[in-house]
Parts: sequence; C-alpha cells; structure tokens
Amino acid sequence: MDEYKDYLYMRRPHYRDLEVGNLTTQKALRKRLACKPFRWFMENVAFDQPKKYPPIEPPDYAKGELRNKATNLCVDTKYQGQNEKFGLEKCIKDDPKQQGEQQFVLSWHKDIRPLKRTLCFDVSSSEKQAPVVLWNCHGMQGNQLWKYD
Repeated sequence: MDEYKDYLYMRRPHYRDLEVGNLTTQKALRKRLACKPFRWFMENVAFDQPKKYPPIEPPDYAKGELRNKATNLCVDTKYQGQNEKFGLEKCIKDDPKQQGEQQFVLSWHKDIRPLKRTLCFDVSSSEKQAPVVLWNCHGMQGNQLWKYD
C-alpha cells in the first residue's frame, strides 16, 4: 500500500499495533514481477474510490447534543446496541447527575451517530412514525440520510 498505509492508520489507528509478520517474500515477488506502485493502482484502476472513501475524511458537519425545543429534553441512546430504540431524556448539560449518551455527530456521510461509535440513526421502515433505531453505519445514505439546515 506504500504511502496509502498512512491514510489507513489515520482512520484505524489500532491497525498500527497489528503484527503483520515477515513480508520479505511478498516484497521480493513484487520486485521480481516489477509491479507498479499502489499509487498507480489508485490513479488508474480505482480512480473513483476517493469519491466514496477519501484518503483523508472530510470534517464532520456538526457535533453536540440534539435537544427538543418544545420539551427541552435531549436524544439519549444510552449506549444501546444495534437495532435498539432510544428516546428523549433530561439533558446531561442541565443535570450533571444524569447519565447517558447524548453527544452526536452529523458526519460527512450525512448520517447521525453517537460520538466515537459506528452505529447510526436508521429508519428501516417506511411506515408513518416508524421508530429510529441504531444500526451499523453503511455510508450509503438512504435510510440513514439526515439533513440539517
């Protein structure tokens, strides 16, 4: 992956700690076959890849709590798992004794996710007032697309 490994490590820092083993044989084969560098592959074969998976992720659009103006309550996912419903609770900022998960990110994929998690707000049913649940983020928008004005 040549210099592209650095982009991977920026997205997945824990990969730096993985033991890849001895790559001497693979590197020798690459040299013997006169393989082109990974950059050539990215520019000539996978040229459209950066549109969906840019080497450096764009910054998030917004970050913080989601507060209902009418009730003054906050969305709280309470560290729920996949396919779990969540609701409104007293805001942690208003009551430090309150516990929960009330910090969210509107990512560059235009999905909403709890801060530092890979589960997204998802509506998988088209029925009226369908529940919003947490589901693995897929980056394809659709039922995980959220717009903010």
